[in-house]
Amino acid sequence: MGDIILEKSLITPKGEVLVFGPASSDIIAGLDMDRGLRAFRPPEPQKRALQMIAEPGVGRVYLATTGNTILGYVTFHEPEPDSRFMQRGLKFVIELGAIEVATSWRKYGLGKNLLKVAYRDDFFEDFIVISSHYSWHWDLEGAGLSMIDYKKMLSKLMQTGGMEKRGTDDPEIISHPANFMKARIGKRITPEQVVAFESCLYKHMWMI
Repeated sequence: MGDIILEKSLITPKGEVLVFGPASSDIIAGLDMDRGLRAFRPPEPQKRALQMIAEPGVGRVYLATTGNTILGYVTFHEPEPDSRFMQRGLKFVIELGAIEVATSWRKYGLGKNLLKVAYRDDFFEDFIVISSHYSWHWDLEGAGLSMIDYKKMLSKLMQTGGMEKRGTDDPEIISHPANFMKARIGKRITPEQVVAFESCLYKHMWMI
């Protein structure tokens, strides 16, 4: 499978699952998407999005597969150009863009293992990883959870690998009480970089 550097095999009630990454665009091109991957967009457009993120120099994609089928994924990429982190030139900040597991494969630990495999990648020790979670993206019906319970589940999942909740006055985060942000500080991040990062969390200091 090309330049995969990390992988883990899981035995589930539905069969063996391979969790691996970072996956190249070519690897993703040769795989099918489970039809239950539709939280963000339909499976085929989402596959094309994964391929774009996996292009060299763009981002990183980690996959959970069975046979030739993608069951789940987690993506990492630069924050949007207009984000407060990029406006300040913080090139050491990277965003966990999306994590999704196909509806029929949930509750088998695929999401947690995707994060475990990803954060075993030494690459992330040079970065602060941020994850912003918006309630309007959540598949409450597919998960069979209330908004409160979904937030608890997602918050617990994001603790994998050392992500911790961060306060911010980001307009989208504070637009709904269920929204939240978490961050993971890489081992090689300096105190000065932490200070620069934390200075971006609030534009209005009176909100702290």
